Amino acid sequence: WISNCVGLYNHKYFILFLFYVVCAILYAAVVVVLRFLQLIKHFSPAMLNFGQIITFAIFACLILPIGLAVGALFFWQLSLLVNNMTTIENEERERSIYIKRKSKKTTAERQLESAEDKKEHDDNKNYYDLGTSIENLRAIMGRDQWFWLLPTKPNLSEDGLNWRKAQV
Repeated sequence: WISNCVGLYNHKYFILFLFYVVCAILYAAVVVVLRFLQLIKHFSPAMLNFGQIITFAIFACLILPIGLAVGALFFWQLSLLVNNMTTIENEERERSIYIKRKSKKTTAERQLESAEDKKEHDDNKNYYDLGTSIENLRAIMGRDQWFWLLPTKPNLSEDGLNWRKAQV
């Protein structure tokens, strides 16, 4: 949904944006839930006002679904990041696997499905996966792990035109 707006030099900032939003929503959830529990524990009709009811309703109707959606997007992007894969590369890989599976028509092909699935996995290998999650994270977040959670310019080994590839 963001097309090509996220590239090498702003990928870290996009991941951090999602991370900070998830943290802020979790913080808001804890504060609102603790306040709600406090109201229940010491309930009296005089304590309950219309503003608090509206706050809880807004939280339940807006913040929770938004938090779940942004959280899902963050964890999906994080899973792509640890595999050193972009959203577009992932989509192309998924489409390729789907087309290959869809084209299986005969019984003989279905019997050989496990061997073909292994071959499909090999054919759709991510050549930019550097082997470990840490190396893949370094490729986007920078070489210095102390600055990964800070919105600082990442110290990258790539220039945006030439990319390290997995050892084949």
